[in-house]
Amino acid sequence: MALHTSFLRFLKDEKGQEFSVFKLLISAVIAVVILGLLLSIINSIGLISGAEPQKEAGNTVKAIMRDNATIKASTEVTFDNKNRIINASGISSASGGVLQPNEVCISAGQFTGNTSWVTGEGGSFLEYKGSSAINAVVIAACDNVATINDTYGGDVSGYMSSNFGSSIGTDWFNDCACVSDSEAARCCFVAVKRPN
Repeated sequence: MALHTSFLRFLKDEKGQEFSVFKLLISAVIAVVILGLLLSIINSIGLISGAEPQKEAGNTVKAIMRDNATIKASTEVTFDNKNRIINASGISSASGGVLQPNEVCISAGQFTGNTSWVTGEGGSFLEYKGSSAINAVVIAACDNVATINDTYGGDVSGYMSSNFGSSIGTDWFNDCACVSDSEAARCCFVAVKRPN
């Protein structure tokens, strides 16, 4: 009981009044709790979102387009009503024309088989058709078409498994046109994964 009484005496000054510092501390704690609630509500309705998928896909490929068998992941992106598509032409533009659109193959990645995602013929584009925003990460890897064809007999699954293990699904790029395109010198594989 003496400890309780001495603690209460600590919170009050000589006149029996509570310290204003204690009131300030309580106010700060309440403000932090309210701020946390507001941020979670704003985030849940999608007002705070990740980067634009097309822009991040271009930046990610540009960073590794000359490196063979190197994988890179983008910052988190948000697919929504405004940012639905990643296309090979946009990635080619981001590379400054070093890569041609026929040297890019885009896959739904971890979302393969999900009806909200549509890929273009030969991996020319990826479009999100879902109604609610979804966060993802864009990953990319590039290599010489000759290496894929000569070393792996054009088997993209074998190439992916050998070079990246479980980081990239072996079935994500089965329909890539760049591997069989006689005019493509390189093939950059772009896919979408769930954020960690």
